[in-house]
Amino acid sequence: MDRVSLGQLEAFVWTARLSSVEQAARHLHLAQPSVSLRLRDLQAALGVRLLQRAGRGIRLTAEGRLLLERALGILSDVENLQAVGEREIGGLLRFGVAEGFAAVCVPPLMRALRRDLPKLQVDLVIATSAGLEQDLSDDRLDLAVLVDPIGRANLRLVPLGLQETSWVAAPSWQLPAGARPQDLWQVPILTNPPPSPMFRQVMAWFATARLDPVKLNVCSSVTTIGQLIAAGIGIGVMPLKVIAPYVEAGTIAPVTTTPSLDAGRVFVSYGAGVPRRAIEAAVRVLDQVLRAIDYFAFAGG
Repeated sequence: MDRVSLGQLEAFVWTARLSSVEQAARHLHLAQPSVSLRLRDLQAALGVRLLQRAGRGIRLTAEGRLLLERALGILSDVENLQAVGEREIGGLLRFGVAEGFAAVCVPPLMRALRRDLPKLQVDLVIATSAGLEQDLSDDRLDLAVLVDPIGRANLRLVPLGLQETSWVAAPSWQLPAGARPQDLWQVPILTNPPPSPMFRQVMAWFATARLDPVKLNVCSSVTTIGQLIAAGIGIGVMPLKVIAPYVEAGTIAPVTTTPSLDAGRVFVSYGAGVPRRAIEAAVRVLDQVLRAIDYFAFAGG
């Protein structure tokens, strides 16, 4: 059997995670043909098919799912070796996190940052993704986790993964399965203000039927929106990871819709002039935390 390289495993893991060779290449700062070649050589070395086409994306085969767990362990061990020298990184890192994402990820992230980068002072800011993107562009932040960013010329975007999103409501609404925009356009809708990703997603969904919701209620807090939905005040679009405690308690339920909602695209973003070593170290810790809590669903998982 030919030798398997770390580069091949990285290409495989990120293609699986992002369901796209193109997105994996972007994350790894490689040309797309280079990632495709690494995937081909990895499959040839192992003698198995690891990935298969699924619509416009890519999903794992049964053999791919088995390899993914092993590959993650190998890459994690390599990252732990790199982290030995990172413990000496100091200074201030102004770190912004989108609120919905923060509700699930910030506690384990802050614990991991204190553990792995003890000399780094992290100034945490939690706000809407649109607000954080503006702050990052205006140099009020060094690093931010953004959901469906607009994109700015002075910022770099590195994909982290796909955040599953759904229309959700209190069970008392008794909404029909496969609800269409025509079924929901007169129902009270709770959303973040424009130009937030949540607002854009809500309006884009209704636009598929050339409709505008007539009872749009704007709230700047994702956490408060979740509480209001659970209280039966209205319905909304929320990340499934964020509403998981409500679903478990039976106060919120996902609503199947036609068309369905696209998953949110989560990126880590930073600007020019930031010490790259601190950024790279913090992003590595973030990535390890996301794997540990299984925040993103892997293709075919």
